[in-house]
Amino acid sequence: MSRFYDDDFGSTPTIFDIVRSLARPVSEFADHIDSTFKDDEAEAGDSFRADLCDLGDHYELKAELPGVRKEDIEMSFNDGVLSVKAKHNTDCCCKSEDGECSEGAKAAKAAGDGSAAQPEAAKAESAGAEPRFIIHERTSGTYERSFSIPDADAENISASFENGVLSVTLNKEQPKKGKVISIN
Repeated sequence: MSRFYDDDFGSTPTIFDIVRSLARPVSEFADHIDSTFKDDEAEAGDSFRADLCDLGDHYELKAELPGVRKEDIEMSFNDGVLSVKAKHNTDCCCKSEDGECSEGAKAAKAAGDGSAAQPEAAKAESAGAEPRFIIHERTSGTYERSFSIPDADAENISASFENGVLSVTLNKEQPKKGKVISIN
């Protein structure tokens, strides 16, 4: 038995060495599971889904931005990095008579947990009280992503936005040709 441990640890292990060796695979598995779900949460919260393809002479980026208006998208290209920022605002369905999002709706929206989901809220609304969210799952916010594309030509970038999909075409820079220099 000690021969097994000697091969694994280089000397007779302490209890801490044994626990550490058993905990490592469990920890790596937990990290893998955590990163699998964390990526989905990040995309839902402050990012968006995108595909970037190298098509030989140019790159094509397709980004999903559902519910975003064209006017609320900002793009820039600096030092080989394409940055996309999109602002998403949800309409408030619980508007008061003046067209503003009601205080009860604002409170439920701020809580973000559907806390206005109470049976008496529905009764109060029908009695002419201030509107309140029953369920509030849609969010507003700013989504940002940056894509490193060092050989894209900053002067030849085009973009379009249709049906919630941003399409960006980035032509590649032409390789600079060398020059023969004669010595006088």
